[in-house]
Amino acid sequence: ILLSSTYQQSAAFRDDGNLVDPANNLLWRSNRRRLDIEMWRDATLAVCGKLDLKMGGPSQPIDDLNNVRRTIYVKVEREELNPMLRMHDFPEASSHSPRRDPTTTPLQQLFVLNSAWMEQQSSALYERLRPIEDHQERLRTCYQLLFAREPSATELELSTEYLQANSAASDAEQAARWNDYLQALLGLNEFHFVD
Repeated sequence: ILLSSTYQQSAAFRDDGNLVDPANNLLWRSNRRRLDIEMWRDATLAVCGKLDLKMGGPSQPIDDLNNVRRTIYVKVEREELNPMLRMHDFPEASSHSPRRDPTTTPLQQLFVLNSAWMEQQSSALYERLRPIEDHQERLRTCYQLLFAREPSATELELSTEYLQANSAASDAEQAARWNDYLQALLGLNEFHFVD
């Protein structure tokens, strides 16, 4: 199944397929799906260069900012589910749940924009990219890490315009601008969805 052409298709839209099968019943493209909280958190830690792949050991709270272990090792309490897990459609731990009911809510994006955890990840990603001196190369590496593709000419132009808006900015101001930019990229649908 994994080697079949149907399984390996992307979710890219094609006019010819849409004319024949607009509902995608014949699977002419993959159905786009959002990453579960576990996969999304692990992907975020991985691109930031912080994911601890050590196997086994005790669980840790998900809201511990020092917890960089895979999400499979987070502590899940049956009676009081962590708000971060609840917000991102983690199933109730107190009963059997054959599947998750995915939701898209403003709270999920507000978490990306305002949480201390996301700020910490964007800072870690900036520290990972900072040794790259050339601005264009740094942006290309960033897009390769996050989206596994090269940035478009428009993306390069807009990001350069934003990141180099104040040439007299101090190192701290420049780092803050990069952190904001990287946090916005980490919140894009392209990073949260499998295409």
